[in-house]
Amino acid sequence: MSIGEAFEHYSSQFIDCTEDEIRQKYQKLLGDIVHANKHTEPFDTADEILDIKFDMTYKCNAECVHCFATDFPDMMSADTNTFCRVFDELLNIFPHKPKVAISGGEPLLNAELLTDFVRYIKPNTAGITLLTNGFLFSDWIDKDVTKINFLLDNISDFQISLDGFTEEIFDKVRGDGNFKKVMNTLYYLNEKGISLNMHTTVTRINEKDIRENFIPFLIKNRSLVNNRNHFSFSIARAVGRGKDLAEQGLICSYTDFEKLLFDVHTQLIKNHLCDSAPMPITFREICGIGKQITVSPDGSCYLCGIPTSEILGNVLTDGHELIKKRTLNTRNLYHLDKFEFCKGCDVSGLCMGGCRVYNKTLKGDYCAPACNDDYKESIYRMLIREYEVGMVNI
Repeated sequence: MSIGEAFEHYSSQFIDCTEDEIRQKYQKLLGDIVHANKHTEPFDTADEILDIKFDMTYKCNAECVHCFATDFPDMMSADTNTFCRVFDELLNIFPHKPKVAISGGEPLLNAELLTDFVRYIKPNTAGITLLTNGFLFSDWIDKDVTKINFLLDNISDFQISLDGFTEEIFDKVRGDGNFKKVMNTLYYLNEKGISLNMHTTVTRINEKDIRENFIPFLIKNRSLVNNRNHFSFSIARAVGRGKDLAEQGLICSYTDFEKLLFDVHTQLIKNHLCDSAPMPITFREICGIGKQITVSPDGSCYLCGIPTSEILGNVLTDGHELIKKRTLNTRNLYHLDKFEFCKGCDVSGLCMGGCRVYNKTLKGDYCAPACNDDYKESIYRMLIREYEVGMVNI
């Protein structure tokens, strides 16, 4: 199906306007697609690496049904001195203070390590984001104000997983009793004025819950809807425990995921829960490979935020120069220009070849896109949603 056929096919479903208005939007859409496809030059290898992500442990206090980390070795976490050495070595790469994300596993499991590491690196960062499930934080609220206050004083942003908007579905994804804990954490952080990204990984398990209960959740918890906080959605992938979901038919199709986003965005606007504005389509880089250095618990550095079996090297033994060189080289090595399958595709400048790690998982090659009719249809739907519903800020 071409982009023209897709637009014609879906315009009656997505767009409530006259034939002339549809034609005008179609012409504008095609113009932006041409622009996007002309702006896909290879990365400049002199470009800066933007940030660092530290996976401080792969141990966790939950067993989420879609977790990717179970695909990888159960590494022992390094001690504070080692993590600080890793940071100091990587700092040589940056001409500026980098943004740092701290994740896992669950980074709060070793509070002493986390505290010492954050205290050490903060003066040389542009901000620290903590990715957590929020369960331990909830336990600390009434018991350990010292840990709480340290995090509030030193963490710029919190990303907290919110994989269900009812207790039944959330606990089905993340374990019994945990919905109450995460809500306790969200209420507390929000009251303290902390910036929150509440992120939902979409599967067949919570798809209906999102469609039916996300808006009622926002209305009930209206205080969470403000200019500091952000809600985001991503589709689960068939890595780690996601492989089991795929075998059970519980991974959403790309098209159904896009339909869900359209429904959610429409409801948000209808209920006056967000600001929205149509957004012209320009060059987009949906794969962050080569833009971030991800450090595992043993000092190994990976291609992107999803660790794979292939590493760039270990910063403790290989040094920062080799890690930098290999990181920058991946930008050209896995650039869209290397994707023979994508040449001639009318939306290649928009999808950019998809997630490289997922390509490798499904096709055995970073440059062999996991593309099919379902995926391409989701791109068409995304284009029309962004034009007609807008890029919604929740």
